[in-house]
Amino acid sequence: MKARSHFLATPADFEHIIQALKQSLVKPTMYLTYRVAFGQIKEKFAQWLTSVAGVLKAVVALL
Repeated sequence: MKARSHFLATPADFEHIIQALKQSLVKPTMYLTYRVAFGQIKEKFAQWLTSVAGVLKAVVALL
């Protein structure tokens, strides 16, 4: 698949990703750079926007 900078995902794109996940070809947890508790979102989000920490993806724990 050729990389595009701006596009809308199609159903075929989603099916491709789902199959890659099922086959363990992609490990989503490798792309999570930060985890934060729900109560810390306000503080941490501001830091992520202004830092050079390189936040790619963050997970908010609701529990």
